[in-house]
Amino acid sequence: MLIFILSRFIWNIDVKGNRTITDEVVIEYLETTGVYHGMKRSDVNCEKIDTGIRKNFNEIIWVSASLEGCNIIIQVKENTDTFQVSQTEENPADIIASAEGTIVEIITRSGKPCVKEGDQVKAGDLLVSGTIEVMNDAGEVVREDYKAADADVYAEVIIPYEDVCETVYQEKIYNNQRHKYAYINLFGYHVGIGIKNNETKNYEMISDETQLKINQNFKLPICFGKSYGKGYQLQKKEHTKGEKEVILNHNFEVYCKELEERNIEILEKKIQLTEEARGMKMSGYLKVKQSIKAVRK
Repeated sequence: MLIFILSRFIWNIDVKGNRTITDEVVIEYLETTGVYHGMKRSDVNCEKIDTGIRKNFNEIIWVSASLEGCNIIIQVKENTDTFQVSQTEENPADIIASAEGTIVEIITRSGKPCVKEGDQVKAGDLLVSGTIEVMNDAGEVVREDYKAADADVYAEVIIPYEDVCETVYQEKIYNNQRHKYAYINLFGYHVGIGIKNNETKNYEMISDETQLKINQNFKLPICFGKSYGKGYQLQKKEHTKGEKEVILNHNFEVYCKELEERNIEILEKKIQLTEEARGMKMSGYLKVKQSIKAVRK
């Protein structure tokens, strides 16, 4: 009886032949038309699916939907020529500055440069214009074409830096209390099937949840989860001067490494440490070389 009932519904929608359009996009569109995982097989209209996909996706020039058991198989063919043209199609655009700085390098591939090395620019200033002047044999401008500017623009930029390490902090002192909890999330209802220890209000809890699914695209509204952790108490402590210096220097090294990972070259560092009432502060600036290219259409 269970097999008979399940065989009356759609449990999988498979899209084949697509390259530029993902399965998720097609399935999301189908859901808006009433085609979804779990629908009745008798409600599936393959001809309507074909017509709808062709109408809503210009990239698809051929589509065939078929019903095979509890599966809807959708085979498509995309217009690869149209895709290649769209990849190279240019939209008119200028290049503007994304930050304030001094231009140190500009490489223009398309468009008209409006700045040169050594110029000071502010955020929003025009760097490379997409306007191209077309001249006749006499050197006179007969018209202007507006295309997408293409260039690499680098500038020296000043980045302010500030970080504070407070003297007083809270340290976790772990105890022997353990917390275990298991649950089922069924159709949005949370049902516990284990024991949740609430003897202490402070505890670190790690949760692991698994959602049941029939296939990659069809997930059931049923989740199994478990949580486990250990209790702790907070105790006030104070950092020594040396500890504060180590923490601030470590944070600064991490920050510099993140800049380098973003292809930002550090040219100069000027940082100082000062003691304050609440702790120690590291402040100053970094002079960097970075791309300040931003597109304005």
